[in-house]
Amino acid sequence: MRKIDPIEFKYDLKADEVKRAMRFFDRKTKFYGRVAFTVLLAFVAGVYAYDLFFRTDHGMSASFCVFIIGVSLGVIAVMWLNVNNRWKNLAKAAAEGGEFAVKIDDKEIATWTLDRTGNEIEDSTKPYEPYQMDKTDEPDEPYESHKPDEAQEQAEVYENESDDHSNPNPDITWLDFEDGEMVIYLLEGMFVVIMNREWIYIFPHRCIGEEQTEKMEMLFKEKLNNRYIEGEKKK
Repeated sequence: MRKIDPIEFKYDLKADEVKRAMRFFDRKTKFYGRVAFTVLLAFVAGVYAYDLFFRTDHGMSASFCVFIIGVSLGVIAVMWLNVNNRWKNLAKAAAEGGEFAVKIDDKEIATWTLDRTGNEIEDSTKPYEPYQMDKTDEPDEPYESHKPDEAQEQAEVYENESDDHSNPNPDITWLDFEDGEMVIYLLEGMFVVIMNREWIYIFPHRCIGEEQTEKMEMLFKEKLNNRYIEGEKKK
């Protein structure tokens, strides 16, 4: 499979972008479950409302019926208001969250938050390299060198650690294309990456550029196949 040049960019998020992405994420993950629970509570409220207003031989007291109706409707209201407030809070936090960086190759997406000094992408994603001793560091007295097999074993440890990202900057999030739980959606003006139906990452096109956006589309189609979906894209 062809190897691509890394795609690198920095981005920030606007409140309206986060709101739109979160609404889309909600519809894809939790919306229908919330609707089903709302229907269930509405049914319970309806049953007790019928008992309260239309039955003459009340099996339950009127106050109990009113209590159940109030609790059911209250839970419905709180549930939907909490979702709306959560979107607003996330949008506000994202707008004030500063700048982020992304580096994409043919295996994965690396993303992290830049500090206030604006770390360069190259500096932040350098793999761990073991310390190399030069001549000035040599000890005055001779010492017993490592056995060849021990040296080889240590070299393999360093190599494996570099491959599994255990040594690079721990603030970097690695998103592997081979992870079957990764789904990427192309929306108008942004890519939305959903991981495990729990985490969402938003990459606005305005920060990427037209040429790199096209490269990312081609790469995602190649790596993800049916897990790359063009959803809500204006024609």
